[in-house]
Amino acid sequence: GARVEHPSVVKGLWRTNFIVVVRASRAPPEAGFPVTESSGDNGSGDLGRRIADAEAKQARGISSAEGRAESRGWAVGIEFVGAVLVSGFIGWAFDHWTGLGTAPWGMIVMLVLGFAAGTRRAMQTSVQFDTSPDNDQSA
Repeated sequence: GARVEHPSVVKGLWRTNFIVVVRASRAPPEAGFPVTESSGDNGSGDLGRRIADAEAKQARGISSAEGRAESRGWAVGIEFVGAVLVSGFIGWAFDHWTGLGTAPWGMIVMLVLGFAAGTRRAMQTSVQFDTSPDNDQSA
């Protein structure tokens, strides 16, 4: 069944931890114990300052407009590579499965078409992104 602790054991653990916390809060700063807001000793601004520093460091990341630009860039690159690979596979399959003896020309033609299609799609996406009002750097 469930193990029940004797009340004096729990009280002793709480008291031991409380004493350690109180001693740490009253220790001089060179002792290595952090002084925080809850300690009551000269730490009232320390926690707030550390929180503000952490928030400022977090805010220095990329803006939402930069995040959208990066996402769009990755999408364009993946679409381009995908178009070339899929068209190349279609050309290879045409060469090998039709038995017409067109190898390697089917694959070469499809790779060129895939490159053209990927380039066209990248240009279309780039124009859409350039004209999008959501692409403002101040966002």
